Amino acid sequence: MKQSFSERNPVIASIIWAVIILVFYAIGGAVTTITGVQDASYLFLFGVFVLLSVIPAFIYMCRSRLSLQQYGFQKPYRKIQMAYYIPAIFIEALGFLAGFRELNPAYILSAFFFTLSVGIAEEFYFRGIMITLLSRMGTKKAILISSVIFGLTHIGNVAGGAKLSLTIVQIVFAFVFGIVFAELFVLTKSLVPVILWHFIHDFLGYIQTPSAELSNSQLLFFTGIQTLILILYAFFLWKKLEQSKDN
Repeated sequence: MKQSFSERNPVIASIIWAVIILVFYAIGGAVTTITGVQDASYLFLFGVFVLLSVIPAFIYMCRSRLSLQQYGFQKPYRKIQMAYYIPAIFIEALGFLAGFRELNPAYILSAFFFTLSVGIAEEFYFRGIMITLLSRMGTKKAILISSVIFGLTHIGNVAGGAKLSLTIVQIVFAFVFGIVFAELFVLTKSLVPVILWHFIHDFLGYIQTPSAELSNSQLLFFTGIQTLILILYAFFLWKKLEQSKDN
């Protein structure tokens, strides 16, 4: 059977998919800027464009030779003990130390919609599609390459005038976060856990004290501790992957 472009060039295809989702983000950003909406309205309108980015990804998965289950549309295949998620709880709990912003119902609902849309869209692209495409190169390579692409797409989020040390830590954080999400996706064979964690992480970030109100030292401390926990967690899950491969 003749191989498709994606099958022959999984890395290039993965980069193309990353560009596609970034185009939707760019359009959403442009529309919100032109309309001048702010706060809750900004999050809701941007969230609409993020959610629209799911459409081409879902159409691709439906029309591919693989089943939707192979892209992660199923319950977790392997039951991971709740203890495995303790690092995730610590990572998200650290953010509470920074406090909360002033909240209102409209903002909370818009943040909920926006971050849920981001969680669904990015996991469809970076885990569902990319890990599946890259897996023909080997699981470990798929995890690392998809995580590099995931991390690079987040550079723009942290390059807004922050100090070099903080920027480096945040880029490393995005890269390691991508590794952990990829490992969980491979272990569970499901998008459910990673979508939920991605959504929760982003949602908490939008209701906690804005990073602009924290000093660089505070940001460096919180992000640094979270990154360290993530790195240790990534090594732990890597061992689990090797064990599952042996069994």
